[in-house]
Amino acid sequence: MALSSEALSRIASFVTNNLSAEMPDSVDHFGGIIGGEEPSRYSSSPHLWNSLFRLVGTSGYFGALDLPGKQQLTRLLGYLTDLPECVDITITSPYKAAAYECLDQLPQPAHLTERVRHLQCLNHIIPERRTGTLFVDNTDGQGMIRALEKRRALQNARVLLVGAGGAAASIGYELVVAGAQLTIANIIPDEAVALKALLDPLTEHRATVGAGGWELIEETAPSSEVIISAITASSPLTESEFALLPADCLCADTRYGSNGLFAEAARRAGRSSIDGREMLFGQFQLAAERVGALLEIDPQLLSKTFSIIEQEFTA
Repeated sequence: MALSSEALSRIASFVTNNLSAEMPDSVDHFGGIIGGEEPSRYSSSPHLWNSLFRLVGTSGYFGALDLPGKQQLTRLLGYLTDLPECVDITITSPYKAAAYECLDQLPQPAHLTERVRHLQCLNHIIPERRTGTLFVDNTDGQGMIRALEKRRALQNARVLLVGAGGAAASIGYELVVAGAQLTIANIIPDEAVALKALLDPLTEHRATVGAGGWELIEETAPSSEVIISAITASSPLTESEFALLPADCLCADTRYGSNGLFAEAARRAGRSSIDGREMLFGQFQLAAERVGALLEIDPQLLSKTFSIIEQEFTA
């Protein structure tokens, strides 16, 4: 069944960007990323999903949905999840927690992963038509963990996480589950302490969690095996502080492109680094694997397609 013009018009009525500008005349599958900070201007999710649809030969379109306020979020989610053509709804800032609060008001029952229950925020809602349910996940932290584990084991690794917002919480959750020895540093110490309190119940995984203010960067960076910057601007380390890092310290940035200032500074200092592109690809792949299975796309074709997209996107 193709997405009707009436359905497209209804979706477009919620958002401020021109949704149909690049959309094909007819698509069998539809998805979108909902955000309040104009994802149409910055998000790479449409590129990743539309590359997937094209390479596997599926008629689909994934668009950015610039939602100006959370007042309409429940209605938009309810409409999208009820569409037979909808395969994925990605949620980005600042609606990840608000979307969690909307779940009880949606017509379909939701299956939540344990990380969503614990963090009380989400970034993917996937309608599963055969069961009439919604699969709900938060892949933010998993995307970063995948990128890190390609390079080193995280169990017992000394990890410094800078920041205490939504992305930091998701990454922190996965680090604790992986058994890392985690220190959280934030410009507002109380926020780091609050994140520690959220993660402490998970330390049965033999992880440890410490938290405090900006001074922890200077104290712990020289002995850290991994440093992750989850702040929105600037680099948390100065040039002189980079010089004190262990030679094999891995520096990871949640941001990318011109905004990936920490990763760029680490490269200039001769330290191994990754930027947010690998994290974003991992987030996408985790959701797309589930969608691919629901659409019964050949697993070998899907695996090959992911390799092509990852090579192109992270190069």
